[in-house]
Amino acid sequence: MPKVVTGIAAEAFKDCRNIAEVTMPDSVRDIGNSAFSGCEKLKTVTLPSGMTELKNCMFQGCAALERVTLPDTVTTIGYSAFQDCVALEQATLPDTVTAIDYSAFNGCERLKTVTLPSGLTELENRTFRGCAALERVTLPNDLPTICPQSFDDCTGLTGVELHCRNIDVLAFHGCTSLTDVVFGTEVNKIGGRAFMGCTALAVIDIPDTVTDLGPAFDDCSSLRDVTIGDGVQRIVNYAFDKCYALRSVVMGDGVQEIGAMAFNECYALRSVVMGNGVKTIGYGAFWGCRSLLSITIPSGVTSIGESVITDCNKLIEIYNLSSAEFDGDTLIPRRVTVHTDEAEPSVIHYVDGGFLFAVDIYKNENGLPYLLDYCGSDEHIVLPDDFNGEGYAVFNYALAYNSSLKSVVFSAGVKRIGLEILLGSDNVTSLTVDKKNTWLSASDNCVIDVDTKKFILGCKTSVIPADGSVTQIGGNVFCHNADIENRSFII
Repeated sequence: MPKVVTGIAAEAFKDCRNIAEVTMPDSVRDIGNSAFSGCEKLKTVTLPSGMTELKNCMFQGCAALERVTLPDTVTTIGYSAFQDCVALEQATLPDTVTAIDYSAFNGCERLKTVTLPSGLTELENRTFRGCAALERVTLPNDLPTICPQSFDDCTGLTGVELHCRNIDVLAFHGCTSLTDVVFGTEVNKIGGRAFMGCTALAVIDIPDTVTDLGPAFDDCSSLRDVTIGDGVQRIVNYAFDKCYALRSVVMGDGVQEIGAMAFNECYALRSVVMGNGVKTIGYGAFWGCRSLLSITIPSGVTSIGESVITDCNKLIEIYNLSSAEFDGDTLIPRRVTVHTDEAEPSVIHYVDGGFLFAVDIYKNENGLPYLLDYCGSDEHIVLPDDFNGEGYAVFNYALAYNSSLKSVVFSAGVKRIGLEILLGSDNVTSLTVDKKNTWLSASDNCVIDVDTKKFILGCKTSVIPADGSVTQIGGNVFCHNADIENRSFII
């Protein structure tokens, strides 16, 4: 363009599909909306040094644009400015930029790196939505809010450090590779579904500065450990709904209410530490926490909703230190011991190696003590030889919902195996029995009751032996872990 040009009208070159390169003189001060949108072969752009605003949709749909450098006079990037620039790999934004409007880089699926300017104060909705190649992003400390869906479906994003005040709804929804999230002490609000579907996220530490915590982590299927700071007063309804791998929750003393179904179907939840400030536990708060053995109700609790412990299949102990009673509709199984004094000894024994046993009052019909659970992190485990010098039975669901577990050796001391002890432990591929065990045997990853010749426990690599050692197949032997949909299974 000649140097006499001072402005380019809106849509001036829209859908000029053969333009490959554009050089604009520094005399240009104003470029209208959608000026180059749809120029699908445009690869190179030289922008005028004096421009202050990148207008709306300016390069939208420029599918061949690989790189762009904005002059250090630009302060604003309009909405959809680079939307669907699918070849764009790098964006260098000057520190003068203070506002990026919605969908500015939406759908830039090859964008790998972007450094947001230190003076940025506005980052609107869907700014980087669908930027699948984006691995890390540096956010400025003074950015007040991460708006809804700003990084929605950034499936390559692995880590982010947040120093903003507010993280809005769906901000990081569907970031399936996100493993490292650091919340700065500036954060005081985490909106609902902010990290929904972040299936690789394992550890969350919420600082004391956060006072508003929404149902931000539902469907985070790998979330393992959560610490909630003292600033949060209410854990909202369905806050950690279906966080199937969640094993440990520590609540600060500021938490006063645990909402309805807050930990619904957290199948692997084994440890819950409630703060001293808890007053209300809502309906079904721990519904379906199938690995929970013991729970303590703090002394300040005044209300316990119904069905709080429904489907807590392994629960055998409750410390109720409060004056509140469980709702009349809450069924407490007969096997559960209810303590009212925290000094009363637990019915659970912790054994070296991460194994948990029940005390003598809990024995099976054959008078055997129970192995209740394994709370360690090893992938390959050997069950203890005995408990207090005698053999034992493995309690129902004892090794369930342990995603790290890959192999189990049943020692000579194991004399009985309960129901579905590997339910949800989907990565187990090896089952063996110590040769000294006279009650059980194993062949081709099948655990067999010697007396009845019954196949009683398997995994997805099991092959039923053809030597006559198996004449019966028990119920639920695969604990829903069999992977036989696309291959034959020979009996």
